[in-house]
Amino acid sequence: MPVYTPRMELLSPEFRQRLKKLRLMCDRVKSARSRGQRLSRALGHGIEFAGHRPYSHGDDTRYLDWNAAARLDQLVLKQFDAAGELTLVLAPDLSPSMAFGTPDKFSHALGVLAALGSIALHGSDRVLLAPVTGETQRPRVFHGVASEGALLEALSSLKPARTGISSAGGWLAGLRAMRGDSLLVLSSDFLARDTLLGAIRDLRRMNTRVLAFHHIAPQEFNPRLDGRVRLDFLERDGSRVKVNVT
Repeated sequence: MPVYTPRMELLSPEFRQRLKKLRLMCDRVKSARSRGQRLSRALGHGIEFAGHRPYSHGDDTRYLDWNAAARLDQLVLKQFDAAGELTLVLAPDLSPSMAFGTPDKFSHALGVLAALGSIALHGSDRVLLAPVTGETQRPRVFHGVASEGALLEALSSLKPARTGISSAGGWLAGLRAMRGDSLLVLSSDFLARDTLLGAIRDLRRMNTRVLAFHHIAPQEFNPRLDGRVRLDFLERDGSRVKVNVT
C-alpha cells in the first residue's frame, strides 16, 4: 500500500492572492429565493449592499468605497447581493489508489479543489465539502471569505481510505438535501469507474451539474516493467494480483 504524506500547505499565500481576482463564471440558475453576493457593475433598483472585501491589484477601482477606506485604513470594494448564488460541492475521491504516484494523485486533487473552493468563497458562493466514501455523511458547509482557512484545513486533514469504494449510495444520500443551483466537482482516478459513473448519473437526475477531474500519476503513464513486477490491487487493501504472461 502506498503511504500518503499530507502536504503542509495546499495553496501558497502568493497563489491565494492571485485567486482572489478570479470568479466562477459557470451559468447560474437565477431564483428569487437564491441570493448571492457578487460585485455589481451598476448600482440600481433591487440590488442591496452586502459588505466589503479588500482591494486587490487589478480590481475595478470604480467600486472602491473611499469613506470605508478612511475608516478602515485600507482600500476596500463594495459588494452587493444579486440573484444567482451557486453551491459548489467539492468531492475528493478517498480511494486508496489516490495515494499512488510521485507526486501522488491525492495531493494534486486536493490542490485543485482548494483553488476552486477559494475562488467560490471570495465570490460569496457557498461551498460544501463531501468526500467520496461508501458511508453516509453530512457535507461540511463553508460560506464567506472568513471560512477559507477552515476549508483549507478541512481539505488538508483528509487522507485516502484503506479500502476502495464499492457503493456510492451512502455518499449520495448525504447530498440529497441540496437545494438551488449546484455544481459538484469530482476529483478521482476513476479506478472505481462503474461506481462513480453511476453516481454521476444519479447526480444529474438530481439536477446537479458535475465537473470531473481525472487524475493520473506519471508512473501510470509510463510504468517501469523491467524484470519481475509485483502488482498490488490498491482498491482492495493492497491484495496482490498474480499475472501470468505467455
